[in-house]
Amino acid sequence: MSHLSRFNIGLIFLLVVSIVTTFLYYEISLASLLIPVVFTSIYYISKNSKNWILFFVYTIPLWTNLSNKGINPIDLAIIIVWYSGLILFFFNMIYIKKRTIIKNLGDFLILFFFFMYLFYLIMGVITGTSPIAGSISEYLRAGVILLYFPIREEITSYKKLNYFVKHLIFSLFLTFIFWSILNYLRISSARNIYEATSFQRSNQEIFTLGIIFGSIFYISLKGFKSKSAFLILTLFSGIGLIITFSRVYWITTIMGLTISFFFFEAKKKINILFLVFTILTIFIIGILTLAPELSEYLFDYFYKRFTSSTDLTGDVSFLSRFDEIFKLYDEIYLYLLGGMGLSRDFSYYNSSFDLVNWISPFIHNAYVHISYKAGIPMALVYFSVLGFYVTSSLSKIRKNNSEIINAFYLSSGICIIIFLIVSLLTSTFSSRPGGVFLALVIAFINIADNLKNDK
Repeated sequence: MSHLSRFNIGLIFLLVVSIVTTFLYYEISLASLLIPVVFTSIYYISKNSKNWILFFVYTIPLWTNLSNKGINPIDLAIIIVWYSGLILFFFNMIYIKKRTIIKNLGDFLILFFFFMYLFYLIMGVITGTSPIAGSISEYLRAGVILLYFPIREEITSYKKLNYFVKHLIFSLFLTFIFWSILNYLRISSARNIYEATSFQRSNQEIFTLGIIFGSIFYISLKGFKSKSAFLILTLFSGIGLIITFSRVYWITTIMGLTISFFFFEAKKKINILFLVFTILTIFIIGILTLAPELSEYLFDYFYKRFTSSTDLTGDVSFLSRFDEIFKLYDEIYLYLLGGMGLSRDFSYYNSSFDLVNWISPFIHNAYVHISYKAGIPMALVYFSVLGFYVTSSLSKIRKNNSEIINAFYLSSGICIIIFLIVSLLTSTFSSRPGGVFLALVIAFINIADNLKNDK
C-alpha cells in the first residue's frame, strides 16, 4: 500500500469519526470536524516547509481578528498546525540535517527565554497561582515570535523572497478586509456616537507594520507593480490604524516615519509626506461616504482623541496605567526572580478612571507584564533580544547594500523601536498580532542577511 493511500484511508477514517462525534456530542462538533483539517495540514507541511509557511501567512487574518477571550475550534486548529510545523522544523534541523539553529546572540536569548518561560508556566500551575488554560494560552501567543526561525531558513534568495512577499501582502490585504467588514457593520448599524466609535481595537501592530514597511518600500523600489502594491498596502494599513483609535500607535507610527526621514534624500522625504496626506484624505472621504450623518461627530471625536495625548496629566486613560503599575510594584518586589505565574489575575483600585476595582491577568505595560509573571531577569532577557535586533538592523545599513536589503533593515529597526515604546503603555508581548508582528520583523532582518549572499 502506498504512502498516499495510507494517508487517504486515515483521512477518511478521521472524517467518519468526526461525523459520528458530531451527532453524538453536538457541542464539540466544530472541534471534531476540524480534526481532518489539522491532520491534512500537518501532513502537507511535513512534506515541504514552504507549504507550512504559506499556511502561516494565510491564517494570519483569522488569527489576528479572532477574540482573545476563550479558545474556539479555529484557534485550536491554527495553533496546532503552527506549532506542529515549528516542532518539525526544529527536529529536522537538529536531528536530521544536524545544523545549528543559533546564529547570533538574539537566537540564543530568545530560545533560552522560552525554555525558562515554560518552566515558569509549570511552576505557576503546580503552585496553584496560575490557571493552566490561561497559562498555556499566554505561552502560545507569546511563542509565535519563534516562527521567525523557519521563515528565515526558507527565504534564502530573491526568488523565494519575491514569492513570499507576494503572498504576505495579499494576506495583509485580507486582514484589513476581514477587519474592516466587522467595523463597517458596526458603523452602518450605529444608532448613536458611542456605537459609531466602538471599533474593533485589534491589528494595531499589523497595521503599523504595513505602514512602515509599505511606505519605505514604496519609496525605495522603482518598478511600477511593486510600488503600486506597497502604496496600496500603506494606504489600507494607514486607514485601518486610524480607525483603531489607538493613540499610542498613531503617535509612535508618526515617530517611526519621522526617523525614516533621516535615511532618505529630500525627494523621498516629500514622498513620505505625500503618503501621510493621501491616507488622511482617503480616510476623510471614506467617513463622509459611509457615515455622512455622523461625520461631524466622528471627526470631532478623532480630533479630541488625538489632542488629548498632548496633556498627559489630564488623560485618565494614561493615568490609569500608573495606577496599575504602582499597585503591581509591591508584588513584583516580593517575587523579583520568579514572578507570579503566566496567567495570575491581579486586582487594583483604579482611582483615575472609573473608581472601580479591576481584576485582570493583562497588564498595560509589557516590561511590568513579564516582570510580574516571570521575574525581572526574564524581562531583561526578552527585551535584550529586541535590543539586539534593533541595534543589529540599523547598524547594518550600508551604501553598498541593495535598496531592498537596506529597506528591510530600516523598516525592521523602526518597527522594533515602535514596539519598545508602545510596550510602555500596553502589553503587545502576548497579544495575537504582537507575536505575528515580531516574528515577521525579526525574520526580515535575518532574510536581509541571507540576501547578501544571493547575487
